[in-house]
Amino acid sequence: MFNPEQFLKRQAEKQESRQNFHNEDYLNQLLSMANAANKIDRIQYRDFVDLYGEEAVKKDISWVKQQKIEHQKKNSPSEIWHKKIADILEAIFHQQIEMNNYFGENVWTIKTCNYDDFYNHIDAILEIRNPDQKSANYSGVALDVTSASHPERLAKKVDRILEKIKRGELAKVKYFQSEFLNIRGEKSNVPLFVIGCDLKHTEELAKLWYNDKQRALAQHPIQVLLLNQIIQQAQLYRDYAKKANQAKIADIYQQILDEFTAIADERQPTIEQISQNPANRQFFTDDTVSANLEKIIQNYVGAN
Repeated sequence: MFNPEQFLKRQAEKQESRQNFHNEDYLNQLLSMANAANKIDRIQYRDFVDLYGEEAVKKDISWVKQQKIEHQKKNSPSEIWHKKIADILEAIFHQQIEMNNYFGENVWTIKTCNYDDFYNHIDAILEIRNPDQKSANYSGVALDVTSASHPERLAKKVDRILEKIKRGELAKVKYFQSEFLNIRGEKSNVPLFVIGCDLKHTEELAKLWYNDKQRALAQHPIQVLLLNQIIQQAQLYRDYAKKANQAKIADIYQQILDEFTAIADERQPTIEQISQNPANRQFFTDDTVSANLEKIIQNYVGAN
């Protein structure tokens, strides 16, 4: 006898089984969602024409187009596939940090334009808004979905940050705009962090996101990992800056460390609830991006 409940359940399971990154149609649907999400709060070139001049802005837009063409030509199909997934993960973080307060109620995301993505390696800006005064702190955030088989990619990103610190430099954003502070132009001295999760967990997040499982995303353990990644890196970069006699940079990273330690303290009940959930234990122990980042940081700490 036909059982409608079992039929619907089988259909749902069949549909869910097709929701993986190797399904091209599904991946392209996710990418379309990501492009739409990344447009929200994205910095627009047109808002800087009066500041930099039309020709300068056109030159930067042309340079980005050329970069995309070159990447498309020289990158392998696997690299192009991974770039799509990185864009999807970036969009999920961009949305969830605000929608589900992954970093608390006072942290907002600003999506950089493609120029700062390609040239300055900054995918987004976190704006930490102080509700008591018209001020804000900024931390550039680079999103990464490198798997355990490519830990050198993570090390390269961390090395690039440390090399800049050694030279007394931090990241900068050419096209920066903040509605909160009502400012626009170049933003320098931006402390940069590498955050992310591995391919398996990115696929898990994407499936929840695609199916609009906001409750599951609100309680997802990724937010605990991201907080830990930022806090661990802030400590490393602060200490490295001190030893490199870059006191100003050390102070900037100390400020970010204080901000995110306070966020972790404020969100402690949620963090404990997520951390103590047995269903999340495997996520914490298995994520290879987080594990590799921790190993890289420990290696630097041990070497110094």
